[in-house]
Amino acid sequence: MSDCDAYYKSVRKDICYYLPERYAKVLEVGCGVGTFRRHLTRDCEYLGIEPCEAAVHEAHQNGTSVLHGCYDDVADQIPDGHYDLVICNDVIEHMAYPEKFLSDIKRKMAPHGVIVGSYPNIRFLFALKHLLLDKDWRYTDLGIFDRTHLRFFTMKSFRRMVVEQGYAIEKMSGIYRGKFSGWYKYAFVLFFIPALFLGFDTPYSQIGFRIRLNS
Repeated sequence: MSDCDAYYKSVRKDICYYLPERYAKVLEVGCGVGTFRRHLTRDCEYLGIEPCEAAVHEAHQNGTSVLHGCYDDVADQIPDGHYDLVICNDVIEHMAYPEKFLSDIKRKMAPHGVIVGSYPNIRFLFALKHLLLDKDWRYTDLGIFDRTHLRFFTMKSFRRMVVEQGYAIEKMSGIYRGKFSGWYKYAFVLFFIPALFLGFDTPYSQIGFRIRLNS
């Protein structure tokens, strides 16, 4: 697992902005070693799902409850109508049929449940540079062009997908995962110059969201 520690052990504090004020029962899909658990209220009920066996083993050593497998593999072990918060940090882009997941996960959620998470933004400026200027699509081990990504989203296409699956959008905004210090913060400001022409989603490498079941 050493080659992917940055993924499986990612803290993802940036996703805390999208968490609801109240929740009691949490299901995290693609939880890695369970690191994001530390951002949640201590008294909440928590269950993770993770396909990487080494990550599951480490999570269990840390006392985190995790099922080994992809969602479809373990869905029968998850109670129906139970969870008021489902977390999907950098997960949905790894699914061949995310529409099916968004439909199926409804039966595991409480009537007032929400889904919180993030996904890579294919309209990020550096991604557009590769496509428009470099005329290339080179897969990488991590990032937007991660070779394990099966689906690619813009903010518009993701919004359309979740609405078509019967969800309402509570929050959806860009996430910049660089360092806000030194020349990085000035470079990020410069991103907004081409954004005037290309769209104000383009400075962000990821999009965070919170969606809820339509009543």
